[in-house]
Amino acid sequence: MNQNTPPRRPQPSRPQQPQQQRRPAQNGLGQPVRRPTASNGQPRPAAPNGQPRPASPRPSAPQRPLIHPARAARRRRQRAVILSVFVVIILIICILIGLIFSELAVAIGTMIDRTGEGKQNDPASTTTQAATGTDDPAIGGTDTPVVTGMKMTTLAMTDKDVTAGNLLLVSPEHAYVFPTHTSNLVNVFDNRPYITLENGTKTRVYKVRNGNQMLDKVALQALNSMIEAFYEQYKVTDMLVTWGHRTMEEQQDLYNLYVADYPGYTDAQIKQLLKSQVDTAGYSEHHLGTVVDLKLYSDEGVTYTLDDEPGYFAWLKQNCWKYGYILRYPAEKTEVTGISYEPYHFRYVEIPHAYYIMNNGLCLEEYLEQLRTTTSPDGEHLTVSVDGGATYEVYYVAANGNSTDVPVPAEYPYTVSGDNLNGYIVTVTMD
Repeated sequence: MNQNTPPRRPQPSRPQQPQQQRRPAQNGLGQPVRRPTASNGQPRPAAPNGQPRPASPRPSAPQRPLIHPARAARRRRQRAVILSVFVVIILIICILIGLIFSELAVAIGTMIDRTGEGKQNDPASTTTQAATGTDDPAIGGTDTPVVTGMKMTTLAMTDKDVTAGNLLLVSPEHAYVFPTHTSNLVNVFDNRPYITLENGTKTRVYKVRNGNQMLDKVALQALNSMIEAFYEQYKVTDMLVTWGHRTMEEQQDLYNLYVADYPGYTDAQIKQLLKSQVDTAGYSEHHLGTVVDLKLYSDEGVTYTLDDEPGYFAWLKQNCWKYGYILRYPAEKTEVTGISYEPYHFRYVEIPHAYYIMNNGLCLEEYLEQLRTTTSPDGEHLTVSVDGGATYEVYYVAANGNSTDVPVPAEYPYTVSGDNLNGYIVTVTMD
């Protein structure tokens, strides 16, 4: 030791701090931390100063088992199948949507053609709209009928079908072909509607000559509606049905009564004399069951004809078409029909035909001739727009021997009637 070393400066003494009790270590939740212990339960020895504590061994994480290659391939195939099915479903849906829109486009285009919206520049596509009770001879249809693009199918008809329907021509030159059954005939007397009079009495709306008169069921329903409307107009129940359907025997008996008034005449002379008065058996429209003869019979027992009451007769002529009836033998058409004027003889031919015939001043012979010469399935149609009712298209199809495929619409209701000549009349209800 160096003797010359200066003595150390004495350090001031520090006041001793009171020894504080060491607090145990705490975790973030304020709870004491337990020190790890050895496996024998003794506390784990602290690491020497300055040396890192050896890391405790941790168990290794379990390894995921490997997927078997066959199972993985199967899963891939399943996913591929599911994806393929999904793609096919999407394609089918797209095809269906395309078909739906295609059909809608066709339907809209067809509707536009029928309503004439797409033919405004075509003068042949105009339809003349009729008004009730007008005297215009061109009402009820088109002078040059409409050609439509309706989808067609065919209906197989035979030569027997030419003699069936509501538009048959039965005349002194064209005999009626009697059907094998007449199950559509019903009794007129029993099927008249009841009405209640102003005094409260319940009665039938019209009278019948006897209880044996028969009529086609549809024609009778139309007749009932027509006479009910007549009653509402005039408040009288004087309408009398004198004749409906006639059998061959009944027509022959009636003809014989007329013949009895001409003694000494030959059969040829009598036939010529009676040609315009009464039909020989088999040539009368009364065989159809759609014809009715009307007179008036008062409650006092007086019988009189329709033209004895001009107001009643005028009402029937103006309104009978609304119920499908026509005045069959007008005074101005005797040369065409070959039958004398019969103001009592009304025939059911269905509404569109009755409307066109009556409002255009035609008789049935002229109407059938017009259809035969001016209309066809794939050409011109006669368009009839009934005032306050539906629109119809009518065309004629010539018969082709014993079997004929008659073109008819695939999407619209229709009826087919023979003409008792050599063809069929198709009536299509457009709306």
